[in-house]
Amino acid sequence: MEKLGYSCVLASNGEDAVEKAKTSEPALAFFDIMMPKMSGFEAAGNLRSLGYKKPIIAVTATFLPEDEEKCKKSGINDVLTKPIKFSEIKMMLEKWLVPVREPQAFDLMPTGPAESAVSGPEIFNAEEMLSAFLDDEKIVLPLLSRFIERTSSQLENFPGLKATGEWATARRDAHTIKGAAPTMGSAELGKAASALENACINASAEEAETAYPHILETFAKYRKEAEKFIFNKSGSERAVLKSCDGKITMSLACIHTHTVFCDGKDDIETFCSTACEKGLQSLGFSAHAPVFAKTGFRQSLGFSAHAPVFAKTGFHTDWHLADERLGEYLDSVRSAKKRWEGKLPVYLGLEVDFIPGLMGPADKDYREMRLDYIIASVHYVLPPKGEPFTVDGPPEEVEQGIKEGFGGDPMGMVESYLDSEEAMIRAGGFDVLGHPDLVKLHNKKKKKKKKTALAALLAEAGVPSELNTGGLNRDKISECYPSLDFLKRFHSQNIPIVINADAHRAVDLDGHYEEARKTMLEAGYTETVIFEGRTDDKAVWKSEKL
Repeated sequence: MEKLGYSCVLASNGEDAVEKAKTSEPALAFFDIMMPKMSGFEAAGNLRSLGYKKPIIAVTATFLPEDEEKCKKSGINDVLTKPIKFSEIKMMLEKWLVPVREPQAFDLMPTGPAESAVSGPEIFNAEEMLSAFLDDEKIVLPLLSRFIERTSSQLENFPGLKATGEWATARRDAHTIKGAAPTMGSAELGKAASALENACINASAEEAETAYPHILETFAKYRKEAEKFIFNKSGSERAVLKSCDGKITMSLACIHTHTVFCDGKDDIETFCSTACEKGLQSLGFSAHAPVFAKTGFRQSLGFSAHAPVFAKTGFHTDWHLADERLGEYLDSVRSAKKRWEGKLPVYLGLEVDFIPGLMGPADKDYREMRLDYIIASVHYVLPPKGEPFTVDGPPEEVEQGIKEGFGGDPMGMVESYLDSEEAMIRAGGFDVLGHPDLVKLHNKKKKKKKKTALAALLAEAGVPSELNTGGLNRDKISECYPSLDFLKRFHSQNIPIVINADAHRAVDLDGHYEEARKTMLEAGYTETVIFEGRTDDKAVWKSEKL
């Protein structure tokens, strides 16, 4: 959609789709018929009852004659049948948006049946798959990797679902495979998934005894050919940065990432498949650690990230992992470690905020979680007056915090931030220092003596600092964290540096690494370090030439 020039709002299920459509009022809505929690028919009907008047397009793997009446009753205007090609999406958008038209009634745009995407019994048709995505391999490769891993997981889960009688869940998984397989180059896999879906619809263990082994065999053949395609397109070597003369200079890795568990945009599997496609040496997950139970801060609903809402009892924040989802996050990353074993080293971490008197990386409970690593960061300052605020929040809120908390003196904020950095390093309990001069985002004033003292403290602690390209990836600032001046102080103290993308989107996993490499060279470094796990409760780092 974005490739066609449209901005999109994504929803994770039918209920989420209705809520997001209510608030964002899109010019057109695509609803999958088989969405979790609420079907596309139900979601469309609910949205129409709330007064939504724009076109709603159903997306389905199979459009049956009786579905036309359901579309009319629920207020759906048109249907796209999977596999969906970019050209069909373009035609649909042009039909309903160019010129913008009010939906009058159900007006079906004919599309081919799902089986038409791949002619004959060919198990994997790369040409057809690429044509569905305008021959854009940058889009296709991560999607294909993700489809393979998701399908593998869904098929592994089937025997358990069958044994416990969870036919509805099993049907949804089979339907998902059936809808996606033709788009990903295999009508044969789609047919096999259709047979399994029918067995689930009938709740027939007998039918499943035939359909399940067949889809396993079909998927094994598909996977072999698809992974061969990925290998040939992305190459067998892990990614390296190269200088203009083509010489290898540095391997890539990233252990500072944020997924949808906190304020990231992509899920764990997307990050893993994208990291593999980009050829990263390793990948670490570092969700913003929960703060609500420890601090009394409250989680907000509907506010943008890093936008605290001030209140007498504390303030809201919506960019941290929720306390009740901590266990789910830990289990999800550990599951990813198992799934990607042998293909991509995956590490489990947290980015823990240091908030004086309330929480920090040295807290005992973090070590009890058996994490691979902890990134220690300071985002908050606690001013003498007023409410706490984040130094990288929206400019107007930082300005408000300085005015109310520090009497309008920005140096008061800088001083408070650096004091917290110092206290955090002294307390210890972490493996990487995160973006050590984040405070510069909205304030360029420097405290050179403080920075020199921090460098000495960090050297004494024997912990690496990161060189963080997150601000560059999100177009917030024109340089890395820390600045060249700060980095030179770290170099003078022989502090190791790990390059991290602070990626909130999978696509940014290696973002601006070449710029980071050049900054390190300018500061006097000749090596970076890459995380290689934990031994005897100590982080293990490997040196890598720049």
